[in-house]
Amino acid sequence: MTEDSLRRLQDLSGRLDRAADPADVRRELDSLAALMETHFVYEEKRIVSALNALDAPGWHRSRPEFLRTDEER
Repeated sequence: MTEDSLRRLQDLSGRLDRAADPADVRRELDSLAALMETHFVYEEKRIVSALNALDAPGWHRSRPEFLRTDEER
């Protein structure tokens, strides 16, 4: 999906000086931003889950803030 969005954006930006509608470019940028944000949230949750699975003795009582999920804050 991201690759398709990037391809459409590249096509639109290549036509900006001629026929492309700037509103179309803006919509595609918004779409790409939403895709990337969703992806990064997913990746962040996976990384936090992996870090939480580590056996770090110093984290047994109180995990560092960067490891806490929204539910733990």
